[in-house]
Amino acid sequence: EIAKAGPREMVTTFELPGEIKLDATREAHVVPRVQGVVTEVTKREGDSVRRGEVMAVLSSRELADAKSGYIESQHQVEFTKVALAREEALWQKKISAQQEYLAAVRVAEEAGLAEDVAAQKLIALGVPAAALSSIATAPRESLSRFEVRAPLDGTVTTRNVTVGEAVTADESIFTVSDLSAVWTEVTGYAKDLGAVHEGQEATITSADLGIEGTGRIQYI
Repeated sequence: EIAKAGPREMVTTFELPGEIKLDATREAHVVPRVQGVVTEVTKREGDSVRRGEVMAVLSSRELADAKSGYIESQHQVEFTKVALAREEALWQKKISAQQEYLAAVRVAEEAGLAEDVAAQKLIALGVPAAALSSIATAPRESLSRFEVRAPLDGTVTTRNVTVGEAVTADESIFTVSDLSAVWTEVTGYAKDLGAVHEGQEATITSADLGIEGTGRIQYI
């Protein structure tokens, strides 16, 4: 073939070995937040989960104690409200001293503060704030029930829990990974680093699987 000689853009291509890895920024380790005994496990490795979906259920005495403390604080608030209303009426009628009314106000404020602290403890343990109002009327056997929920949408990549197992509050019992995007870790050579920079497009190929994809260099 005869053609006119002219300029042409030269492209340097490297073929380098790489390994597909999970994106650490799209991965979450699921911990119970409370210690207890596992009564149900609803998810296993490979299952897809949605954020907030129940993955396991624990029976936790720690949670039951915290809920009982919150119910007790609610009863104390109601009691102090009644006592405060009575003292206020007596004070306005000049039957009791102002000091007794102010003491009732202080007791009511302390009871309200104790209720707030008990509520925040439950929220820190993973109880939704919207569920606090129904704790007092819920069946007593549900006080110890704790549901472990998925922190994000993704796939269960590890499961380290079985029914009947005792787990601690900080123990990682599941790993949930968002596999919609993954990392490719590539090994390069020092002599080629001058031609490699962040933002470059790269083609990732699996010869065995016959799969090809593209991405951009994020970090060197």
